Amino acid sequence: MFPLLVPAPPRAALTVSTLCALAMPAGLAFLAASGRVMTRVADFIGISLAGAVAVGIASVASRTVYGAGRQMAAARRVGSYELLEPLARGGMGEVWKARHLFLARPAAVKLILPEQLQGRAEDQERVIQRFTREAQVTAELCSPHTVDLFDFGVSADGALYYAMELLEGINAEHFVYQFGPIEPRRAAHWLQQACHSLGEAHARNLIHRDIKPSNLYVCRYGRDRDFVKILDFGLTKSLEPQTDPNLTHAGIRMGTPGYMAPEQIFGKEPGPRTDLYALGCVAYWLVSGVRPFEGVSVGELLSQHTLDPPPPPSRKAAHPLPDRLERLILSCLAKEPRDRPASADQVSLELEECFAQEAWSAEDARRWWDIKGQ
Repeated sequence: MFPLLVPAPPRAALTVSTLCALAMPAGLAFLAASGRVMTRVADFIGISLAGAVAVGIASVASRTVYGAGRQMAAARRVGSYELLEPLARGGMGEVWKARHLFLARPAAVKLILPEQLQGRAEDQERVIQRFTREAQVTAELCSPHTVDLFDFGVSADGALYYAMELLEGINAEHFVYQFGPIEPRRAAHWLQQACHSLGEAHARNLIHRDIKPSNLYVCRYGRDRDFVKILDFGLTKSLEPQTDPNLTHAGIRMGTPGYMAPEQIFGKEPGPRTDLYALGCVAYWLVSGVRPFEGVSVGELLSQHTLDPPPPPSRKAAHPLPDRLERLILSCLAKEPRDRPASADQVSLELEECFAQEAWSAEDARRWWDIKGQ
């Protein structure tokens, strides 16, 4: 039973099992010598044979159990990281909580398993290219409000992976679901941080194309509370000429329907103001708890984004909404890109001016989280 209860290397299991087997005839000999039992040679032969059989079984069981354990351990490793527990599953793969084997540093590992790459060869290649590009793009960005990338590679079993910082917090979508719409000045604080990340990406001619509440992560970062990180650059598009036509396809919609700009829906070339439209949708969500458009089907939702004016968020906001902030949100939601703010930096500046005298502070954040006991 030892190798089944305590998986050990086969050599150690053989040593322990042999000692246990030898203890049986040795114990019988001691009892016979002390006159407590009557024994025959056949008794020693029988008990020794039983011990030998037990050693053989233990040796085989040890090799099987220990080998299976090592295979399971190997299956839970990618590169230099040990996978601890699953965190999420998305369109491009899985995200696991992990730990660096040597540095003991926690991380979040995003991976695509080999079975998720089944299908046509060109489709597999496109997924690999997109996953690789997400890692490369994330590694290029230096804003503290963009998630940090640690490592990227292919595991021994063919799984693609990249390791990024493990964040302690909650995404903005779940935050509103759990706590309700937030104060406008707090929303402005979060959005300014998102603008910092987007501003750098846009300066490098990169468009995120999938800004939405679930990709804004509100976390505790060192001593800072309400620290926002932008996640998931998997749909990022470069404005520079592409040498590989498989990375993007003209006329194909990329993004999340509830946050897609009209030009995305029509398959036109996106630009920085495409992300600002989505950021306007996020702002609407933060202050009201609903999206600007709530179509019952994807088709209806896309039609609303392209044709219908959004209802003023002040009608649905949980807190009084300053006129200037409402105008900014609605300007981000303009149908024509030219009618939106010129840049993420301009949005950030206007957000700052909306609450110049009463901006959300670090003390406000600390007090709020302390009240919530988090």
